[in-house]
Amino acid sequence: MSSPIPYNPNVLRWARESLHLDVNEVALRMGKKPSDIEAWENGNTSPTYIQLEKLAYQIYKRPIALFFFPEPPEEEAIELNEQARWNSPDIDLKHWRSALEGLGIFIFKDSFNAPGKKSNKF
Repeated sequence: MSSPIPYNPNVLRWARESLHLDVNEVALRMGKKPSDIEAWENGNTSPTYIQLEKLAYQIYKRPIALFFFPEPPEEEAIELNEQARWNSPDIDLKHWRSALEGLGIFIFKDSFNAPGKKSNKF
């Protein structure tokens, strides 16, 4: 039998609760009993790495590394009423890009350029 993986049960519970899913829904999607999910979230038993991948990528839509963090991350939401005030796709992109880069997520090519220097290539 393989040894348990060093995931954080509190982060596992937080990921489920942050999506407003109950244990029964996760159990159904995983093909497990609710008591199995509760045992993982309480740290009494451990999911396999493959089960943790399914939870991360298919159910919770989060990077698997998150489940090895010492505590759940703090997330800032952009409220819908704020988004409603953005009145063009260009403004939308500017705000979302700024929010992502503020979290250290650089997915746009210009993010890798020196401040003030923009690339004209894609």
